[in-house]
Amino acid sequence: MAASSVLRLVQWKCDAAVVSANWPSPTVAVGSRIRFFPRRSQIGSSIRISNSGSPYWPSPPKSAAAAAVSSSPWLMLPPSFDEETEKMTAYNFYSIAQDKVVTIKKPMTLSDELLDDDAAVVGSSHGWLCLFNRSTTFDDLILYNPLTRRHIELPSVNIYNLQGNNIGFHSHHTQWVTRVVISSSTPDDQDCRALMNYNVGNRLAFCCPGHTSGYWTPIGETHLKLDDHLYGRNYEDFVYSPKQNLFYCVTAFGDFEAWDLRDPHSPTMTPVILSSDKNNYPRAASSEEELNLKRSCVSRKYLVIDEETDQLYHVRRFVKDTIRSFSMLYYNSPSDEVDYEFSNPYRTVGFDVHRVDLEKGELSYMDGGSLDGLAMFVGPNYSFALRASEYPELKPDSIYFTDVFSPPYWDNGIYGGHDVGIFNYRDRTVSSCYYPVDEVSIRRIVPSPVWFTPTTTQL
Repeated sequence: MAASSVLRLVQWKCDAAVVSANWPSPTVAVGSRIRFFPRRSQIGSSIRISNSGSPYWPSPPKSAAAAAVSSSPWLMLPPSFDEETEKMTAYNFYSIAQDKVVTIKKPMTLSDELLDDDAAVVGSSHGWLCLFNRSTTFDDLILYNPLTRRHIELPSVNIYNLQGNNIGFHSHHTQWVTRVVISSSTPDDQDCRALMNYNVGNRLAFCCPGHTSGYWTPIGETHLKLDDHLYGRNYEDFVYSPKQNLFYCVTAFGDFEAWDLRDPHSPTMTPVILSSDKNNYPRAASSEEELNLKRSCVSRKYLVIDEETDQLYHVRRFVKDTIRSFSMLYYNSPSDEVDYEFSNPYRTVGFDVHRVDLEKGELSYMDGGSLDGLAMFVGPNYSFALRASEYPELKPDSIYFTDVFSPPYWDNGIYGGHDVGIFNYRDRTVSSCYYPVDEVSIRRIVPSPVWFTPTTTQL
């Protein structure tokens, strides 16, 4: 066991100042849907709209050298709806730097047919949201930049083309797009690639957003054979390295792959062989109590990249339900029976972080509580790390996390979407980030919050 890795059974502490100022008002029922609505008094001065109707951007770039300007991440909150028409009116974000809610009106130029109010956010990377509109005939995927109000339609996922054969995306099982990541903040460039997870088995497919005529190309193995049994390959996470022009992927079985998608007609995969220390992988623990706690948890793997240094990290998250199993975390189909009748919400209790050394082929455990001053951001979004020294509002050696599970609007569950907070890797405690973390105050949040990186790009 790792000698200096100490995980206290998480000491839940709540930043009362943030929670009292920003915790949303009670839920408002809209038909069969339940959504959170921020209090108008909370938003107030945090909303600034220019004469053109576009959102106010603090300290806009003055020089052409700043082609893309970013601030610290925003937490995307549930949107606002008109109580009479039941139509979505605005996107809401919590700005860590300003400690305020920023509201951006939904543009009237996006028709309801193109972008349904119930479109699911299935991706957030490089300043763009990916919205999955399942209410349309073709199951549209749309890239949308809420700051510039630009949108780019991705190829439909109703059917995709594989070596000249049209193959139905849907079979007799309901299938989902679970995550979409783009390789740059300029998706209309010819070199940009979009990689997605789809199906209940988390398979991979990619497309070229900048190509006028495109389709999704499935890649990767669909199954893994173990002891004469076939299991879904299940790609858990993937990130893009702009310096190496590679997508790095990790599977549920701990396999690592590097994908070169520069030639869309000839995608190539290179297996990444990484050795690890059995004393801290797949679980690191400094005591038998900590090890037993982690064994009782469901774990979720992330690949986190620091794009400034091109350093890759393997992050394992441990989520604990003190009452029952975590089968509900892997909700895949509306036909699944999801039972929320238990007294305590599931919650994140810890993280293990390993530095990926591609040259040595090693996973090196980051012991001693240091993340080299990084603030990491994980959730349904693109997983990334920032230097906290460059963003004074961020906490160094911390992991900002959002829920891995997003409950549907129409269910009547007690919890879901609530597992949001900041994990201090040094002292192994969890503090609040906009939403409270104490059990008494935790409530269901629909849709689940995701991290968004606000960027403006010259057009």
